Amino acid sequence: MEGILARTEETVGSSEFYGEVWKAMLRTPRTRLSAIKFLEKKIPRDMEAAKQAVKLGQVFISKYTIRI
Repeated sequence: MEGILARTEETVGSSEFYGEVWKAMLRTPRTRLSAIKFLEKKIPRDMEAAKQAVKLGQVFISKYTIRI
């Protein structure tokens, strides 16, 4: 399943992909747990991982928060 999601993200772009994941979480209660588990794997755990993700263009750091 994660392979399909990764290919979809590559195809549509990260911004669009995560925007749709967010919309699905807001609109469909039964998708929330799965979406949260998926996003939990993607969010950097510490500042060094976040800096690496910034270099790869995967996240944008704004003030004290990390945004995907």
